[in-house]
Amino acid sequence: MNLLIVWGLIILVLGIAALVAPYYFAVGSVVLLGSLLVAAGLFWLLFNLSARQRGAGAWLKPFILIVVGLVMLFFPEHTLVVLAALLLVYLLVDAFASLYLALELRPMLSSWFLMVLNALVDLVLAAVLLLYLPRPEDLARILGLLVGVSLVVDGLLALWFGWRLKRYYEKYKRLIEG
Repeated sequence: MNLLIVWGLIILVLGIAALVAPYYFAVGSVVLLGSLLVAAGLFWLLFNLSARQRGAGAWLKPFILIVVGLVMLFFPEHTLVVLAALLLVYLLVDAFASLYLALELRPMLSSWFLMVLNALVDLVLAAVLLLYLPRPEDLARILGLLVGVSLVVDGLLALWFGWRLKRYYEKYKRLIEG
């Protein structure tokens, strides 16, 4: 419960940062991800050297990680087009998963409509992203804004559900103890 509240706060702060500086958030995210991929590739490379790996398959993974990471580092704006397409798929999957979960939990959960709201926000964000996908020059700004809106909504929902879980837990704990 407390972890869900902390997670909600972290996501909310990141979402607000993305809304304040969308272009820098989007490009910075690509650079961060590229750096992590390069670091992961270097760690795999060191592991393979220390384990004395001889097969070609063992060397393919660090090679791919390093090359993809370097492409992301040197061409962050081009990488955003690919990431935007992946984000579009994610938003659609998340929207339909949230809608399905809301309909499944409707009889048991009074705030099921918040999951429907999350699904609708994801669908709107996916539509906006689809509209801007052919224009890479505006994509970084739009992508930062879309991620920011999505993170703010997800952060608020995590805070809401964490707070509700904590409240119900304390209520039922008193009933059981008393």
